Amino acid sequence: GGMYNKGWYNSESSYMSESSSIVTGCTFNGNWTYGSSPSTGFAGGGGMYNEQCAPTVDSCTFARNYSRRDSYYGGGMLNSFSSPTVTNCIFNANTAGRGGGMANAPTSRALILNCTFYRNGWKLWWDPRPFIPDTVEGGAIFDGQRSGGSEIRDVIFSGNASGGRGGAV
Repeated sequence: GGMYNKGWYNSESSYMSESSSIVTGCTFNGNWTYGSSPSTGFAGGGGMYNEQCAPTVDSCTFARNYSRRDSYYGGGMLNSFSSPTVTNCIFNANTAGRGGGMANAPTSRALILNCTFYRNGWKLWWDPRPFIPDTVEGGAIFDGQRSGGSEIRDVIFSGNASGGRGGAV
């Protein structure tokens, strides 16, 4: 994928590492992922994979990122045991098995403010059948079991798709 943020997390005390990335004004375009994390086993995060950390992501664009279908999560962003703050970002035309734009895996809780999720979950531009949903659940955002549930405020969802549940969330 495009970027991998790794912190540490103590499950006994629910303490997450204090040092986390601040990412501002970046573009994640056309990134792919096929592997999984050796520590959590989660696979995905075509644009950005956040594991055991709490990054701040502001004014970034995640476009045409891909995480292999089926058991892969978060075409634009995957959060695993993480609590990102995502503000003023655009998620456009990303796809994955779950969470075309963003996926929040166990114990992850994203704060998403003033973002736009547009056309996530569809087959990508190079596919000969571009108008078929490619994401199984959560075309824009997928909150998995045991996730803390995303806090979503002032967000636009438009044209996202899922072949199963939740075209937007």
